[in-house]
Amino acid sequence: MPVFSYTPHFYQLLRLIPALRQPFDRQDCGTDDRRGSCESPPGVATLAEHLSTLLIGPDRAQLEASTTSFSSAGVPVDLALRIAKCDALYCALDITEVAAACKRPADLVGAVYFGFGGDLSLNWLHNQIGLLPADSQWQALARAALLDDLSGAHRSLTAAALALNPAEQHAETIL
Repeated sequence: MPVFSYTPHFYQLLRLIPALRQPFDRQDCGTDDRRGSCESPPGVATLAEHLSTLLIGPDRAQLEASTTSFSSAGVPVDLALRIAKCDALYCALDITEVAAACKRPADLVGAVYFGFGGDLSLNWLHNQIGLLPADSQWQALARAALLDDLSGAHRSLTAAALALNPAEQHAETIL
């Protein structure tokens, strides 16, 4: 495959770096025996594995379209799916944070989180905020603050729904 065909995919991954770094910025990395190593919580791997079944509606369609786009450009299907999942996994650390706080399985928390995202179009709102201009440092900071506020509200909404249904193990009932 020619190198230039990877360029749009490379830029897509670069766009995700701030979102993937942000939850680690909130963690205290280096106060225990893991000094200097911010490892992702164990639920992240579970979410990545089950992401195709957790996403609903337009988010699942986007995952499928991205996977098809990458694979039609010559990327092997398994790698295409892993790359396409990166876009939806920007919130994996938020989900695992809520799962740890609520002492609930990450896949259940993920199903509730993505359910709210789909039902309330929070992911559409996230994308719209990402489209706001960031021509100056202040605009970029304002956009980042909006994204952080939306992420916090999404986490809080998910945690509140789980707290209201402490024994429930089905996302559809919690929603």
